[in-house]
Amino acid sequence: MMKKRLLFVIMLLSSVLILSAWGEVELLDDGKLIDLDKAIEFSMPGADIPHSQSDVPDVPDDPGEPDRPDTPQNRVIVISIRGTTITYDGSVFKGNVTFEQLLRRDNGENVRFELVDDFAEAHVYKGILKILKKLHEEIGLEYSCR
Repeated sequence: MMKKRLLFVIMLLSSVLILSAWGEVELLDDGKLIDLDKAIEFSMPGADIPHSQSDVPDVPDDPGEPDRPDTPQNRVIVISIRGTTITYDGSVFKGNVTFEQLLRRDNGENVRFELVDDFAEAHVYKGILKILKKLHEEIGLEYSCR
């Protein structure tokens, strides 16, 4: 009998607490909490945040090292994946040739590939990463992921 009374009191107290917390929440004013249109306007999913000029330290050019035009510049080819769409060096990959053939064709001594996950579907990203790893072992293709 004592257990029933104790259970009744606990149920009654918990019911009162739940009902007292059931009230409405009032905001101080009717203004927008966030301007979603403005947030979308300024957002760029998957893009890097641009740095202002004040963040870049002033580094003087080294006058002792002349420009050598005969030295080829290092080239970075960006492979970006958004969903199932693959963008290769700024152009959407159409599949005229296999992706592996494209990488073999563009690979060179001063070429590095950069794989970017821009909200990619996992199976697409893993497939491209598998090709990059395979070509790294076979022909020494240089790549990085971000």
